[in-house]
Amino acid sequence: MHFTPTDASWPNLEEVFFGKIQRKLIKNGNFKSRREMLQAIKDFVNVHNTNGMPYRWRKREVKGTQIRNNHTNFCD
Repeated sequence: MHFTPTDASWPNLEEVFFGKIQRKLIKNGNFKSRREMLQAIKDFVNVHNTNGMPYRWRKREVKGTQIRNNHTNFCD
């Protein structure tokens, strides 16, 4: 077992990348076989890598109202 903190950088980037594959390829995709889907993923990765750009990390600003709303939602 390996503990990875939730704010670790590489797991966050992997989640973003797999989210892109899911939204842009798999969600609306129609694949006749597993092999066809794997080839589509490989093609997507190749295009993504040729047009890749560095990811810009940013820290979200959390406002007091968001914290209060979350606390209220947990209490209900």
